[in-house]
Amino acid sequence: MPLPNQNDNKRGYSLPEGCKDLVDAIKREEAAVSPPVPDPPIVKHVSLPATVSLGYLAEVTGQELATIIDELARLKLFLGLHRSLDFKSAAKLLRKYGISSIRELPGYVRPRPTRPHPPKNRA
Repeated sequence: MPLPNQNDNKRGYSLPEGCKDLVDAIKREEAAVSPPVPDPPIVKHVSLPATVSLGYLAEVTGQELATIIDELARLKLFLGLHRSLDFKSAAKLLRKYGISSIRELPGYVRPRPTRPHPPKNRA
């Protein structure tokens, strides 16, 4: 029940233009949300253990470690520099880079990744 001295003219001062009540403002916000971006096509397949280091994920994706940590923050996973990630979260991150992952079998020993050697100077 309205109060006798209440001024109804000032009710909509904080609503966006074109909204007559809060329900209209909420519907406008929901309509403004963009649809999710589809994942890129799969270009690579990797097998991962139950826990994966962030350094290994950076190496597999070809991104810098800071980029991986930023992407995890967007996925609401806040990890430090020398932390590990479970398989499910790692697979979710890799899928955003077009990399499919399967879980390694228990007891499987993954070979160490090889890095190209720098050319030798012949002087």
